[in-house]
Amino acid sequence: MSPRASQPATRTEDQHGGRDRRGARPSAEPAGSPLSTLGVVSDGITTGDIHVAVEQRLGRIGQRATAARRSLVAVLAATGAPLTIPEILERDDALAQSSAYRNLTALEEAGAVRKVVIGDDHTRYELAEDLTGHHHHMVCGDCGAVADFRLADTAEAALDTALAHAASAVDFEIDNHSLDIVGTCSACA
Repeated sequence: MSPRASQPATRTEDQHGGRDRRGARPSAEPAGSPLSTLGVVSDGITTGDIHVAVEQRLGRIGQRATAARRSLVAVLAATGAPLTIPEILERDDALAQSSAYRNLTALEEAGAVRKVVIGDDHTRYELAEDLTGHHHHMVCGDCGAVADFRLADTAEAALDTALAHAASAVDFEIDNHSLDIVGTCSACA
């Protein structure tokens, strides 16, 4: 499937004080759709690779990679953190809120997207870890901002060893792990 052409968003900034038709401020993202670029997301994985993998996963559950689903995947691939639905909609004003919920559910069922619930009141979404690489989250306890981070291979191996030791002490089998570091971001400090 070829990427759709980038179309500028229709904005009514003069009428709404710099906001688009939904009342959101314009995104800080560069102009143009992330679908039109095949940038490297992580570990040599490109957005094109991700779209192909997501299309295959959707096909396995009898779903199609619609334009809205491709847009959701592009937004998540271009972001270094899990996003709430309002944050997703801010980054692509062509997405409708009602279809965003429905399409994220389909993407989650296909194993392409996962829900991330980190202590705040909003569910966040990110691409499945096998599409983007293993990572953890830094969470601001004040404002709720979330950023992805990766540990060095040696630190990740030490963490795996420590977790395996802790699990064996209580006869527990680990499938995977994620680490959420809660603190204060620079904007709130």
